Amino acid sequence: MRMRRLMLLPVAVAAAVLGVALAPPALAAPVHIENWNNICLGIHGSSIYPGSPAAVGTCVNTPTQNWDKINLVPLNKGGTTVIAMQFRNRTVNQLCLGVTGVPTTGDKALVQGACQPTSDLSQLWYWSSSSPSWNQLKNAKSDKCAGISGTRVYEQPCVSGAHQLWKTY
Repeated sequence: MRMRRLMLLPVAVAAAVLGVALAPPALAAPVHIENWNNICLGIHGSSIYPGSPAAVGTCVNTPTQNWDKINLVPLNKGGTTVIAMQFRNRTVNQLCLGVTGVPTTGDKALVQGACQPTSDLSQLWYWSSSSPSWNQLKNAKSDKCAGISGTRVYEQPCVSGAHQLWKTY
């Protein structure tokens, strides 16, 4: 019996070590993407389904307004290296913010969808400057800006205006 206990001890120690080594890392605090007008980017109707449009509303602590910055990728934009990222919401489905359709013409709706590899630039976003204050949030595929029209959020040509100024906190 004593020999059997001694044989199980290394297995228990290995399992404990592996359990710690294999445990998923703790999530960092989520960020809110706030517009200059003191409203936050979320998903219309707090939907958890792919294809649901992005919308703005009063900043509250809901999973569809809580975002994780994931997959930070350096990109060359006009001779300058920017850090692009995906924004994944904290809903049960953990969907990423992206653009519908071909994001090179017109105002395309921002929607949530299954997170794609970073080679899909329609789900990658970067800031117009490295300043920690208000900036334009640009789509890496089209270089157009996230902007508000009514309560919805669209990819639009970048212009000067509060409807296109964002920050995370």
